[in-house]
Amino acid sequence: IFFKNKRVSFKDKNTRKKIQMIFQDPYASLNPKMKVGEHLIEPLFIHFKDITKQEAKEMALKFLKEVGLTPEETFFERYPYQLSGGQRQRVVIARAMILHPEFVVADEAVSMIDVSLRASILELLIKFNKMYQLSMLFITHDISTAKIIGDRLGVMYLGNLVELGPVKEVIYNPKHPYTMALLSAIPSV
Repeated sequence: IFFKNKRVSFKDKNTRKKIQMIFQDPYASLNPKMKVGEHLIEPLFIHFKDITKQEAKEMALKFLKEVGLTPEETFFERYPYQLSGGQRQRVVIARAMILHPEFVVADEAVSMIDVSLRASILELLIKFNKMYQLSMLFITHDISTAKIIGDRLGVMYLGNLVELGPVKEVIYNPKHPYTMALLSAIPSV
């Protein structure tokens, strides 16, 4: 794969640190036998050999607070089954962001979350996007969600990219029939 116009391999530890993933199902991406704190500390020990346990714990607590899981100390000691879906997704976001990546792939990051919580998760992703000036590939079937979070919108049909451009241009002036069909499926008030 190409990253910043250079060919990179995921076998390279530096590349894995720079590129992080937020999966659709947070429960499936968390080990049920590990506490939340262990999920956050593990990537730090992998990528920063000289970090102490105390420094890693402090950083993990900081990121739990950043994603809105307070009191942080309580969430640090919990297991994934003790969290709601929205809380698990926040843990997964904290785990991805704790390494300060340059690129994040968010695969249907809000599709398994209750509609009432989607806005807060999207706001969190937007906050991190601005805070760390990272690039994000946000994969979704919901164009109204893409409109909120994206600068550019790509529409795929049968595995091929059929339309790409600024969000407003693609939404208000669609060229491909599939894009038109997606837009017509959005309920209006």
